[in-house]
Amino acid sequence: MSFKERALNLRITEDFLLGQVGVVDASVWVDSGSLHAHVTLHDDAECNALELQDRCAAHIGADCTPSAFVVIHGNRRAG
Repeated sequence: MSFKERALNLRITEDFLLGQVGVVDASVWVDSGSLHAHVTLHDDAECNALELQDRCAAHIGADCTPSAFVVIHGNRRAG
């Protein structure tokens, strides 16, 4: 997969995750050839990493689905 194709996959995944109910922030990166995601959820969000992974697989496909997630709850902003 070319750099451009991989960058597009990262963007697709981030955009999808950011569109999920309860998601405040999402970052996606590649490490050792695997796609990873860091997702911040609202304090009252009821989804978890497995649900987000399943949604990614069902809606945007395996190539855009992170194999590992870090999920934290918290909607506080620095300021």
